[in-house]
Amino acid sequence: MRHVTGATAPVHDWRGMAIRELTPPGAGLPGSLVEVDVPTGIVHPTARSTKCGTLWYSYRNDSAGSARLLSFNVPAYDPAATQVREPGAAQAGHD
Repeated sequence: MRHVTGATAPVHDWRGMAIRELTPPGAGLPGSLVEVDVPTGIVHPTARSTKCGTLWYSYRNDSAGSARLLSFNVPAYDPAATQVREPGAAQAGHD
């Protein structure tokens, strides 16, 4: 199976980050490969996937340039399943 290249994958913009799903639709895999471009100064809020349960994560890019992350997600990445914990606010879904 071939993954989609970052140049051809559709971009999902979320809070200033460009997110690309690199696993082709209908691949039938238990997970997916996701590429995230994180510009300088971006902070990813504390979040988790409601499909995975208790693992909360957060990151920030304090470097002088943009960063690129590759993430393997099991189960597959689903923006609608992202739950965000905003500082001082009730938990909300992915926007």
